[in-house]
Amino acid sequence: MVKHRPPSNRDRQPEEIEACQEFLDQQIEIIQPKIIVTLGRFSMAKFIPEGKISQIHGQARFVEFKNKKIIVIPMFHPAAALRGAGVMEMIKQDFQKIPGFLKGEEEISQEKSPDSSKESQEESQLSLL
Repeated sequence: MVKHRPPSNRDRQPEEIEACQEFLDQQIEIIQPKIIVTLGRFSMAKFIPEGKISQIHGQARFVEFKNKKIIVIPMFHPAAALRGAGVMEMIKQDFQKIPGFLKGEEEISQEKSPDSSKESQEESQLSLL
């Protein structure tokens, strides 16, 4: 998201992300990747701003980017594995899914918010009032 590491390993500031956005967008347009694997919440937020990494990691979805559909797979940042052994196992499992997404063997969501299924479920339930 940014082209440098912020001092003291702090979170990136919105103005830093914005300053680098044009360069990143141009790089994506030039490379034209079939899949973008985001590592961590900051890179995930570029494509899936409403998402929570703990809920949607390893789940591919089509995302509209510059009038093209790109497969985006959010994943935990590798540094997260240092905080817990379980995260390392999740990262390994998520990475093992990538070939299946490329071959069309794994299911890919159609640009839905991770909370949209919750909303539709609540709408279909009867009210007690």
